[in-house]
Amino acid sequence: MDINIRCLFIAFFTLIPVFTFSQEQALKSIVQNDLKRHLTFISSDDLQGRKVGVGDGLERAAKYIEKIARENGLQPVKNSYSQNVGIISIRPDNSSSFLKVLNKVKNKTFEAPVICMDRHIFDLDLKGKPVFVGFGNYDTAGYNDYEGIDVDGKVVLISSGDLESFGANKDFQWNYRYEQEKMEAAFNKGAEAVVLITSPVDKKNQVFQQLEKWITRNSFTLQNENIENRNKYFIATPEFADFLLGGGRKYKDYLKSIIKEQKPNPLLPENNEVEIHIQRSVQMFHSRNILGMVEGSDAVLKNEFVVYMAHYDHLGIDENGDVFNGADDNGSGTTVLLEMAKAFASMKVKPKRSILFLWVTTEELGMFGSRYYSEHPVIPLANTVACINIDMVGRVYEPRDSVWKHSPKMVKDFDGLFTLINDVWPELNQISNSVCHSLGLVPDNSLPENFLRSSDHYYFHKNDVPILNVATGYHADYHKETDEVSKINFNKMKRVADFCFLVGYEVANLETISKIKIDVN
Repeated sequence: MDINIRCLFIAFFTLIPVFTFSQEQALKSIVQNDLKRHLTFISSDDLQGRKVGVGDGLERAAKYIEKIARENGLQPVKNSYSQNVGIISIRPDNSSSFLKVLNKVKNKTFEAPVICMDRHIFDLDLKGKPVFVGFGNYDTAGYNDYEGIDVDGKVVLISSGDLESFGANKDFQWNYRYEQEKMEAAFNKGAEAVVLITSPVDKKNQVFQQLEKWITRNSFTLQNENIENRNKYFIATPEFADFLLGGGRKYKDYLKSIIKEQKPNPLLPENNEVEIHIQRSVQMFHSRNILGMVEGSDAVLKNEFVVYMAHYDHLGIDENGDVFNGADDNGSGTTVLLEMAKAFASMKVKPKRSILFLWVTTEELGMFGSRYYSEHPVIPLANTVACINIDMVGRVYEPRDSVWKHSPKMVKDFDGLFTLINDVWPELNQISNSVCHSLGLVPDNSLPENFLRSSDHYYFHKNDVPILNVATGYHADYHKETDEVSKINFNKMKRVADFCFLVGYEVANLETISKIKIDVN
C-alpha cells in the first residue's frame, strides 16, 4: 500500500471512536424510560410553563433537577448545586411618563406623551434647554444639521426620516437603524438627551403608536446590570414640536424651510424649557442555575472542564390560561443532561478531565442564566475546554413541519442532527462528525454564523470557549402550546444523548487541546 494512502487510512480510522466496556456500560445507563419519566414531569401543566414570575413552576423544575442530580451522584461545586440569578422585571407606567414644555414668557405649559427607548431607565426627571437640528444629518456629503450651534448638555430634537423622503412627500417609512445612527451622532456631539419627533407626514401618528405598543411590553434584565449613564433617547409626536415653535403647524413649516433652502437651520427656542418624566414599575425575581460535577481522574487534567449545558425554562402561560409546556424546548435538553450526568457519574473509571453539568435559567427572556454564569463562572472560563449546549433535541420531521422550509434549521429526519461549532478549536468539528458517523447520525454543520448568537452557547463563544450546539431543529410546535411530551421521539433523544456523551467523553480524555483566538464582535 502506498505510504500516503496508508497514513490517510490510519488517520481516518483513529477518529472513529472505539467503545470501551466502561463507555458501553455508561451508554446503556441512558434509557428511554428514564428520559420519558423526567420529561413527563418537566413538561407537565403543574410546572406552569417554567417561566420567571409565573407561579412556582420554574423553581419546582429547579428543585427536581437538583434532586435528580444529587441522586445520580453529581458533586456540588463550591459546596452548592445552585447559582442564584437575580432578574428584574420592568413595565412602563404610561400614565406617569410624559414630556412637558414650559413657555416662561407666555406662562403656558404643554404636556405630551413620550416613549423612552431604553427599557433599562426606570425613573427619570430631566430638565433641559431644547434645540432643533432638523433631520439630524451629520457629515453626509458636506451637509451638517449641527452647523453653527452647540448642543452640548441640551435636549436635541430631531425629525425622523430625511430631506429626500420628506421633500417628495412620500409615505413615511420607519428605519430603525437610520434613526439610531442619528441618535448616536447627537450624543457624540454632547447631547444630554435626544427626542426624535415622528414625521408630520405620518398624520395618524401610526409609527408612534406602534413603537409605544412595542416598548410598553414587559421586559427583563439582570439584577446586577449597570444601568447608569444610559443614553436618554425618546420619541415624541409633531404636536410637541409645534408647541415649542409657537403653535399651529410650525414644525412642518420648519422642515419645509430646510427642504426649500437646502441648508441646515438649527434653532434654539428662547424662553422654553423641556421636562421629561419617565416612570416604570420594577419587580425583583430570584431564579437560579443548577449545576453539578463529575471530577476527572487525572491529577492535572481534572482542573480543566467540559461543560454540558441546557436551559430549563420556557414561556409560561398565555392570556387564555394555556400552558406552554416546552417539551422539546427545552425539556428535551434538560432531560438529556440528567441522563448523561447519571452515565458519567456511574463510570468506575472517570474521564481525565472533569465534567460540569449546567442547567441555566431564563434563556427565553434573554439568555440571562448563561450570561450571568459567564460573568460569574464557578469554573474559570480559561479552564473550560469546551461547552456542549443541548437545545431542542426531541423531534423528528413530519410533513407539517414544512412551515419552516425557508429556515436553515427546519427539523431533521430520524438520522439528521444540527451541529453548530465555532472556530476556536477546529478539532471539535472532526470529533463531532466522527461520533455522528459511528452512531449512524448525519451531522449538518451548515447553520449560518448568526446562530452562534441564538442560544446560551453565545456567552461561551464570546469568551473564546469552543462550543458545540446540538439540536434537531424547528418544528410546527415551536413556541406553541402544542409542544407536548406526546410528540417527542424518545428513540431520537436517546441517540442524541449517546452522541453528546461520546463527544464530551473524547474531549475530556484528550491529552492536549489547542484553541485559536477569534474575534466574535
